[in-house]
Amino acid sequence: VTCNEILAPAKGHLTCADPLGKYSFRSTCNISCVEGHKLRGKATLSCLSDGNWSAPTSDCEVVKCDPLKPIPHGSLQCYDPVEKFAYGSTCWLKCDFGFVHNGTNSTHCTEQGNWSYIPPVCQAIQCSPLSDAPSYGSMTCTHPLSTNSYNSSCEFKCEEGFVLKGADSTHCDHTGHWTHSTPICT
Repeated sequence: VTCNEILAPAKGHLTCADPLGKYSFRSTCNISCVEGHKLRGKATLSCLSDGNWSAPTSDCEVVKCDPLKPIPHGSLQCYDPVEKFAYGSTCWLKCDFGFVHNGTNSTHCTEQGNWSYIPPVCQAIQCSPLSDAPSYGSMTCTHPLSTNSYNSSCEFKCEEGFVLKGADSTHCDHTGHWTHSTPICT
């Protein structure tokens, strides 16, 4: 008794043992998948006495990684040669203007279905703390993101009878520097 010919699945290999003849009774075929792919179905098929294989032919499907979550204050750009967030996909992190990350900015989906790195967090660029308010003056600061970070700003005022020498405000810019130094009150 002979069974129908089996073809190796896409991204798979077929290894058969035929003790009585090609694809005949008692023939067995093992199916394996290439790296980054997993078997969907039975790994071993046998040709039965009724001329049918013991199970339908199996498929090899690409291994998938968990979807990456959006990064606050940043964006991910991915290259997906097979499928989105699947084996072979590589993603790069780009932080928004005024933000930086510490760590590796790229990750790829491995053959086990894990990301090689968890993308780091984008944090606001920090400025050094400002010195105290000018003598005979005051300083009022706002920190929309975090203390002394990108987009923080401070305003300076002098007490009655004193004149401000320098800028009356300063901002923490995207380079991590204050736009103006602390003024003096004279």
